[in-house]
Amino acid sequence: MRAHVRNRDGFTLIEVIMAVTILSAVTLMMAAPASKFLSATSNSQRRILASAAADAQIALVRMSPVYDSLRVKFDSTRINVPFPGLTRVTSVVRTAAGTAGDITRVVVTISGSGLATPIKRTATIAAP
Repeated sequence: MRAHVRNRDGFTLIEVIMAVTILSAVTLMMAAPASKFLSATSNSQRRILASAAADAQIALVRMSPVYDSLRVKFDSTRINVPFPGLTRVTSVVRTAAGTAGDITRVVVTISGSGLATPIKRTATIAAP
């Protein structure tokens, strides 16, 4: 008498269900770190762009040819500058005007959504 031998080619339904379950669990475990990484990358990019915008504003003030009009020309608050959701505040304070110690301090602050802490750049410009 011959014993009946079952053909074991392929996977059983239980094996397929277990493989799909394990694959799903691994995929879900990778989703949270990937989300945090993308969020950190986005925040870093926004900080870099805000820093570049603050540096550009300082450069504009430094290049201004008329020292006496720096406050009138640049002292301002702009909303949605350089990007939507951000605010750029440029503060220009002149001290000891007309004396040998005549200096102007320029502070550019960019704050808003996506920035945990405001970006601040400061420059001191002496009278020519």
